[in-house]
Amino acid sequence: RIMVVMLAMVTVYFFLISLCFAADTVNLSVSAQVPQAENLKLTLFKLDSQGTRNPGDDTGWNSPILPSSPEFAINFGELELDEDLGIFTTNTYYALDCGVDGAGPWTIRHRVTSGFSGTGTDSLGDNIIVTFHKLEKVGTAETFTELEKTIIADSDRDFTSSDLAGGWLRIYYGIATGDPLAGEPDDAVPITTQETADTYTGTIEITLIPG
Repeated sequence: RIMVVMLAMVTVYFFLISLCFAADTVNLSVSAQVPQAENLKLTLFKLDSQGTRNPGDDTGWNSPILPSSPEFAINFGELELDEDLGIFTTNTYYALDCGVDGAGPWTIRHRVTSGFSGTGTDSLGDNIIVTFHKLEKVGTAETFTELEKTIIADSDRDFTSSDLAGGWLRIYYGIATGDPLAGEPDDAVPITTQETADTYTGTIEITLIPG
């Protein structure tokens, strides 16, 4: 019996070897479809600068506003007069995050479709500043690259998937202060007491263009 068992073991051993030498090569195909970008994902933040130039003091980042909310709008409210400077100011400003849910190529288009005017002839076209940033996630931190800063009257811009590769677009909207240390565009001016008292409204259109 011992010999039979040993022979059986040897037989199995050689059988396994013969199976190994007789194995075929099989190709396994691998595929995955990356969908073309179809949806623009917008998130709005109403921020409070707390009257300082330090972004770390700003509040409002923990309260995102989605397009489904009735509060999804840029509303600076009633501005306050700085009597020393003779200009109207506010601590409120806005940040709009623009994300895309698919692969490129695509273009995000920013357009002003109506021009921030009141009931008269005055306009806030050069009083509102628009800043475009590319945001990227590095570990747990966000880093940004400023793409452009301009007045809202001249803020029609296109940003491609190549421009924003590895990140997303964030757009800031704020009232000009005239502060030389704020890095405001040369053609931006604060709202002075010469401006007509009124409610000024306008419309911004954000469009995702695939391809």
